[in-house]
Amino acid sequence: SADASAFERLPTSLQNDRGFILEVMVQNGSILAMLAPELRSEPDLVLLASRTSRRALDCVPKEWWADRAFVMALLEISGSALERVVPELQADSEVALCAAK
Repeated sequence: SADASAFERLPTSLQNDRGFILEVMVQNGSILAMLAPELRSEPDLVLLASRTSRRALDCVPKEWWADRAFVMALLEISGSALERVVPELQADSEVALCAAK
């Protein structure tokens, strides 16, 4: 996409600048996939990206789908993410209720 190529053309210093990334991500969470691995592994950045891009869910590490605290925070943003959550948490009534809101 145009956003992706624009981000890739930025100086590395900006691509790794957490403050800059936060400002961009508020408007376009899809840049999450282009971030350095250490930034993609920050739960708060993933949650922020999920507010503006469903594609951000593709960057969620597999083990996070079993992390109850992360899942609850994510479901408050996107209840439809429940389909990706591990079965044990899908069966949890509090988790299911959070997704239904």
